Amino acid sequence: MSRIREHQRRMEQLEAVNKLDHRIAIYVDDRKDLHTRIDALIAAGALAEEDRPRCVFWLDYRHHSEWQSDDEETRRLDAQARITLPSVTGSCEADARPPRDAPDAAL
Repeated sequence: MSRIREHQRRMEQLEAVNKLDHRIAIYVDDRKDLHTRIDALIAAGALAEEDRPRCVFWLDYRHHSEWQSDDEETRRLDAQARITLPSVTGSCEADARPPRDAPDAAL
């Protein structure tokens, strides 16, 4: 039994050093639409039902300015934002994330 505890302790130490983050950032314009978007991504096959508890609002994952970099997480979020699912009316969800290089309309 002590060998299992030793192994668990070692895994915790490695996770602390490597700072493993098992969360999945989900892009939606408004936080209240998060669960609807998760349902749509599961229906589209982009997420598994088992991943639902790991999903978080993209701004809870990291600050907006940190999403401006061109790293793997940002590319993954951009690709996920482009996933649309046809609705009953025949239109697609309008959750598309604007490109990072697009001018900010708020300025």
